[in-house]
Order: sequence, then structure tokens, then C-alpha cells
Amino acid sequence: MRFPPAFLDEIRDRVPISSVIGQRVAWDRKKTNAPRGDYWACCPFHGEKSPSFHCEDKKGRYHCFGCSVSGDHFKFLTELDGMSFPEAVEKIADMAGVAMPVRDAQEERREKERASLTEVMEMATAFFQERLQGPDGAKARAYLRDRGLTPATQ
Repeated sequence: MRFPPAFLDEIRDRVPISSVIGQRVAWDRKKTNAPRGDYWACCPFHGEKSPSFHCEDKKGRYHCFGCSVSGDHFKFLTELDGMSFPEAVEKIADMAGVAMPVRDAQEERREKERASLTEVMEMATAFFQERLQGPDGAKARAYLRDRGLTPATQ
């Protein structure tokens, strides 16, 4: 199910990222400045002794300076807890007190149609790549070579 960007923005705005992450980590009292929405902790993604995991409510993002993971509310839940994206959206929406959008049958049909069109485009891409690299594509490859395109670009 696709979620409208406005819905995702609304639940991100209503729930500070520190409250989502704070359920899984203990904030470092020395480095954290809660009134500014600036939080530090030991990274939950890798073992460490000093806090290098930074979370900023204003931006709604987290970043670890040790292992370089970063993301938002949803990515944190999907990567750390192994939730699917819709499950993470549902959890944050529950925390925000916002009802999940109603499934639209017409939108689901369009999504399936988009997926089938993507498959058709992938099949066409594979077909033309095979033709270009096969014996029938010798003239086309020579033309592309004359135009200065490398084999990797072709």
C-alpha cells in the first residue's frame, strides 16, 4: 500500500523522532540537550562505549558517526526491529493518534497496473540489450562506437 506523502509528513511532525528512538536507547545525559531536541546515545546498530549516535528532533533524522547509519522514524523501525514499511507507518500513526488512510480499491488497481507496466519495460530492456549484444547488433555497436560510446555505456 502506498501512503500519501502528506500523511507521512503529518505523522512525522506529530511524533518526535527522539520518542521513537528513546524506546530503544538510553540517552546520554552529558551530551544530550533535550530542550533543543538534540539527543546522543550509544548506537543501537553496533556495540560502542561512547555515544556517537545523534538524533535531532527538528530535522526528524538520526545519524551514527561510528557506523554511518542514518534515516528517519520509519527507517529506524524497519532496520532495527525488522518491521515492514507499512508496519512502521502504522506504529508511528498509532503513536501520533492519527487514523491510517483508508485503502482505495481504485488506487490498488492502479498500483498493480504500474507494477505490470514496470515488468513490461524490464522485459523490453532485456530484449533490446540482447539484440544489441548479439550478432544482429553489430552495425548498431559500430555506430555507437563511432559516436564515442564505450562498451560499458552501450
